[in-house]
Amino acid sequence: MYEEIQEVRQKNIIVRYKQQLSSAYSTINTSLLVINEADCVGGVRLRDLINLNLYRPDYYDSGILNGASESALLTFDDLLANYEVLYRASTYNTPVYYYTDDVDEHNWIGSSVINYTVLDFTTETTLYDLGLDPNQYKPSYAADGVVQYNGAVSFSALRGLSSINIVYDSIEEPDDPSGIDYPHRFLFLQHNDLGAYEN
Repeated sequence: MYEEIQEVRQKNIIVRYKQQLSSAYSTINTSLLVINEADCVGGVRLRDLINLNLYRPDYYDSGILNGASESALLTFDDLLANYEVLYRASTYNTPVYYYTDDVDEHNWIGSSVINYTVLDFTTETTLYDLGLDPNQYKPSYAADGVVQYNGAVSFSALRGLSSINIVYDSIEEPDDPSGIDYPHRFLFLQHNDLGAYEN
């Protein structure tokens, strides 16, 4: 007698890994997975079959499946022949600190951040293209803000900065018999909405 041969069912799955570019996604690599039906007994999750970070580029988020759930429990028959893994550019930020007259913690009047990805830079990119507003905290008594950074505006340069500082030079100071520095006195009133300054 001959033993009945059990059919071994398999599926070939093609996984395309795609990297975000400025206006589209581009395939950076492809993998072929051979899945046996026996490996799917009780259900299987795509995150256990597909290595989502196999081709993850530097400065990009972890891979995500395009149009499919990585955590849903699937049967062998549920598995598709093709999947895409997308890598989106990670967002980074650099703090921006605003000061009156000079960079000193006592002269600090506000903060913001500029956000960017590795895709946001060309040879023509400026800090203003990235959303920097030098007059975001400009006091009424001061000149326009002066950016205290003259270096390269590139992804690597900004990531290497602890902060970007902006300074507002005071253009007038009224009489202040209390002896308290005027910009600080003004900011105390301005930021605390007090009706009058108390000596």
